Amino acid sequence: MLGICVGMQMLFDESEEFGTHKGLGLIPGKVVRFPSGMIENDERLKVPHMGWNNLLIRKDSPLFNQVKDESFVYFVHSYYCEAGNRDDVAAGCRYGDVEFCASIWRDNIMATQFHPEKSQDVGLQIFKNFAAFVIIFQLVRTRSVEILGMHVKNCISRKGRRAINGFDMFSFALLVP
Repeated sequence: MLGICVGMQMLFDESEEFGTHKGLGLIPGKVVRFPSGMIENDERLKVPHMGWNNLLIRKDSPLFNQVKDESFVYFVHSYYCEAGNRDDVAAGCRYGDVEFCASIWRDNIMATQFHPEKSQDVGLQIFKNFAAFVIIFQLVRTRSVEILGMHVKNCISRKGRRAINGFDMFSFALLVP
């Protein structure tokens, strides 16, 4: 599952947007509004947070394979997610005094607060990474991976990255066009 912008916010327990409302509860935490009156470099910051900002990658995530830390991505939002579990946060971002959750990853749930479709080459790489993850997840789930087992077993795990059923998906993803 890949949630984008409000799709990410819906995954959390609750949101303060237009009153307090329940979310899907798939990721613990809540969605809150940026405070008004934030100042950075002697300039008042506008809400919504709109424009380019850099990602602060917090953990290896399938979405960020071949994406450099501090890459710029495009945001448009007035509310941000406060994750209840730091282990769910794949990347953060800073806007004024607020460091917020820019991306989450838990099991097969991934999401971004930013818009990959507006984030040029970085966004395209994120979509490619997600597609590779889905293909690998399906192969492992359906046991079709046994046909490709030799190729998977011969791949070298990069930095001990997360494996699915013992297969390093980052290495395998390089074999998937």
